[in-house]
Amino acid sequence: MGGHRAHPRQHGMLGAMLREGTPVRLPDIRRDPRFGWWPKAHPILKDFLGVPITDGDTVLGIIFLSNKRTPGGSARPTRNC
Repeated sequence: MGGHRAHPRQHGMLGAMLREGTPVRLPDIRRDPRFGWWPKAHPILKDFLGVPITDGDTVLGIIFLSNKRTPGGSARPTRNC
């Protein structure tokens, strides 16, 4: 399994995150200037939380969440029970 694998196409918000290596939280990804376009069969995304996965200064990938199903929300951390 060794060896380096290239990232997928680097366009839009995910491409920007791969280049910039910083977390992104947006109420509507479509309104951000880094957003480009959707591929034809892509589901529509609105709210967006993305975090780069890094090893030192190298961005290995990205994990993101979108389209939360509950209204509201908070910037405060939630308490784990």
